[in-house]
Amino acid sequence: MNNSEFREVLAKRLTTLRRERGLSIKDVAKAIGKKWQAYAAHEEARSMPSLLEAKKLREFYGMNSVDELMDAGGC
Repeated sequence: MNNSEFREVLAKRLTTLRRERGLSIKDVAKAIGKKWQAYAAHEEARSMPSLLEAKKLREFYGMNSVDELMDAGGC
């Protein structure tokens, strides 16, 4: 899987996690300390979260590891 493909898969994963929990983009962005526009870019596959942001997302979604967060098999 190349970077572009991974970014697309991760975008879908982040969107799925958020929607399953009934959250808005603004809710997630606030929880990880980002502006909503910057977080939205992750869900639109225009950017990738940094490692620090990935760790914050892992904690927010109650996952055991960043790998679990990044696991596209859950989509």
